[in-house]
Amino acid sequence: MNLKTRFFGEVEIDENKVIVFNEGIPGFENLKRFLYMTDKEENSPFCWLQSIEDIDIVFTLLDIYIIMEDYNPIVSKELIEDIGNFNKRDLLIYTIVNI
Repeated sequence: MNLKTRFFGEVEIDENKVIVFNEGIPGFENLKRFLYMTDKEENSPFCWLQSIEDIDIVFTLLDIYIIMEDYNPIVSKELIEDIGNFNKRDLLIYTIVNI
C-alpha cells in the first residue's frame, strides 16, 4: 500500500511496520495508525511519526538520550502492561520536538 504524504511524497507502507496507538496520542486521540520514518541518507538525530489517517499530521521525534544521557523515566506498570513482555534493552524512547 502507498501513502501520499504532504512532506515526504509518496511512501510505501509495510503493514507490519505500522505503529498503532490504541488510545491515540494526547491531543490527537482520533489518530491511531502511524508510520515511523527516518532519513537514512543524512546523519540526522531526527525521525518522524507520520499519521496514516491524516497526511497533514507528522511529528518530529528525537531520541531523548541524545540530549539527556542520564534520562531514567519512572513508568507505572499499568501504563506499559498493554505492550506485553519486553526487555528494557529493546525499548526506544523518543520525545516529540516542538519547534
